[in-house]
Formats: sequence, C-alpha cells, structure tokens
Amino acid sequence: MSRTAENDPTRSKQAFKRLSKTLAHALRHAPWIYELELDEAGWTDVGSRKAETPLLLHVAAQRAAEAGVQFYIGNELVWLADDIPATFISLPE
Repeated sequence: MSRTAENDPTRSKQAFKRLSKTLAHALRHAPWIYELELDEAGWTDVGSRKAETPLLLHVAAQRAAEAGVQFYIGNELVWLADDIPATFISLPE
C-alpha cells in the first residue's frame, strides 16, 4: 500500500508539530496577533471563551512519564505532550 497525503500519519504529526510551534511562538512573542490578552504571569483565560464553567482535568504526569509518555517544555511554567492516554487523565478530586 502506498502512502498518500491523506493517509500518511507522519504528515499529520508534522503538521501538528508545526502548528504547536507556531502557537507556542505566538503565545510567547506576539499574543496580540491572535487577540489574546495575557496577565502579568503570561497566562490567558482560554477556558472561559468557550464555556461559562471551564472543565479542569488532572493529568497523572509522573505515571504517564514512567509509562513512556514524552513531555517537553512549553515555557517556564508549562509542560506539553503530543499524546496522553486517557488512563492518565481524570477529574480533580
């Protein structure tokens, strides 16, 4: 079976990484381009733009990392991952 643009999983991962890098750059260096207002600590309230009561999730990051999930630095306060299996995500207690 030959790969085409539609069914090539590496292409979608590359596109996601490109988007992720673009977003990270915008948030760090030019948030006004996306009409985002950051507080003094560099955060923006994205949850309330979509829902009156945003849903917060707990990620068992240490267990996920021990199971092989790769995390990388988003900025000084945020760690990112391309994919976190649902078994490591729960509602806060």
